[in-house]
Amino acid sequence: MATSQLSENGNIQFAMIIVRERDLLMQENQNLKLQIANINGQKEQLERLLSERDQTIEEIKKENEELKIKVKELTEKNIALEKRVTCLEIDNCEIRKENTSIKKENIELKQTIKKLNDRLDSLETKQIYKIFLTVFQDINDWHQIEKGSDEPFRTFMKNIHSARIEMSHYIDNNDKPEIKEYKCIYVLNKLDEMLMAKDLLNKRAKSNFFMDKMIEYLQNIKVTYTPSDEEIIDIENWWVEQL
Repeated sequence: MATSQLSENGNIQFAMIIVRERDLLMQENQNLKLQIANINGQKEQLERLLSERDQTIEEIKKENEELKIKVKELTEKNIALEKRVTCLEIDNCEIRKENTSIKKENIELKQTIKKLNDRLDSLETKQIYKIFLTVFQDINDWHQIEKGSDEPFRTFMKNIHSARIEMSHYIDNNDKPEIKEYKCIYVLNKLDEMLMAKDLLNKRAKSNFFMDKMIEYLQNIKVTYTPSDEEIIDIENWWVEQL
């Protein structure tokens, strides 16, 4: 009986050992499963990171290539702009030289124009003097002013009588007496138009009062005749032809 009890106790202890060993193995297996799960999780995370890294590297490489292309384009454009600036600077330099030349030429042209204008003024002055000299010669011939005038007016009228200019006549011998008279007072209109004539003729006569005397004489001529339009045109045409 005692032996039987010992055998039963031994079986119980053995069973307890087996149970404990099973529990230990199960616990170890559970731990191993957790480790495997952790390892798998780390693996997936690493694989994801590697994938993302590879993707990021490709994107960076692509962006890098695009930036290189853009840098190249900008560099080429910058070179082109620098060339253009250089060309513009050269053109600007040429324009300045040309502008300086044009300014110099303009100054020379202005000087030439002034000389020509001065010459024309001189010629015009001479022509105006010749016209009025002819007119006064004809008026003197018609009215014989030199015979009844005071000095120095008489002397000047005598001088112009002997200084007949060419064969041009303002008062023609074929004119009617009334037309001759009208032509005398018509001179007053032309003196109003040619303001410079009065000073010019005074200078030539060496008297500041010559033209005042002449104008006074012409104003005292009494004319009642009214010429026709055709006669007035003929008179005006003579003045136009002289100028």
